Amino acid sequence: MVVAGAGAVQHDQLVSLSSKLFGNVPSTPSNGVAPVKEPARFTGSDILIRYDDMPKAYVTYGFPTGGWNDPDNFALMLIQTMLGSWEKSIAGGVHSSSPLISGVAQFELAHSISAFNTQVRHNNNNHRLVQSRQSKVFKLC
Repeated sequence: MVVAGAGAVQHDQLVSLSSKLFGNVPSTPSNGVAPVKEPARFTGSDILIRYDDMPKAYVTYGFPTGGWNDPDNFALMLIQTMLGSWEKSIAGGVHSSSPLISGVAQFELAHSISAFNTQVRHNNNNHRLVQSRQSKVFKLC
């Protein structure tokens, strides 16, 4: 578990609050059974609809992930936040802490980019959505 503070935060106060609020969270599974991590299984597919007369291309790709109750769900939400999102009309993309966002902004690879994780009961879908000039789509991929 990681606890982070930003701004005018006193380190000792953050440690104290963290211990108070999260001190009872076990560091090992409460049932004594270690989680088994199986490798991800990728099932590829492709849907391509071309409109060459349009000035922009809209590209999305995704993969299935676990549902609401999957123990990796919160990690995926954290990754979604770390990957970030950006729109060309918003300044500062090149200074993003996300290397993905920073690179897309620096090299003007897209008009917008977004990471999102759609949670449903039994499985999720983790996606990236990109809006780009058609001439730059292959540089993104």
